[in-house]
Amino acid sequence: MVKHEMIIALASPDIVVQRAACEALIAHDNRVEVVSELTQLLSTAAGTQLLNAIKVLGELADASSVDVLIATLEHPDKIVRMKTIRALDRFNSPKVTDALLRRLDLEDAMVQLTIIDCLNCCLLYTSPSPRDRTRSRMPS
Repeated sequence: MVKHEMIIALASPDIVVQRAACEALIAHDNRVEVVSELTQLLSTAAGTQLLNAIKVLGELADASSVDVLIATLEHPDKIVRMKTIRALDRFNSPKVTDALLRRLDLEDAMVQLTIIDCLNCCLLYTSPSPRDRTRSRMPS
């Protein structure tokens, strides 16, 4: 079981404690359990704890968290939505691309720029090379 203290530390007022908790969760041996606990946390967490949970889920880039992260794009706080977009940037998935494209017209300029930046990265690594149409630009 993921230590409850690490989850609580995501909300610490001390940035050093927050960073250590994020790093510990990312390095945790039981990745499935970490993802499970953090995805559950997204529905109840607020503030720094929520932002750090999103960050860790993005770093882990586990496919099982995609649906919950996409749902977090509906959060009323645009900082949370922008952090979620950055986390989704780690996933190379048509589902993520579709979700971001659907949000584009619903957001203000700052969030739109974040979405566009994310979509540009997705397209860069998944579209064929302009010189060689048989090869992707995906890093090997």
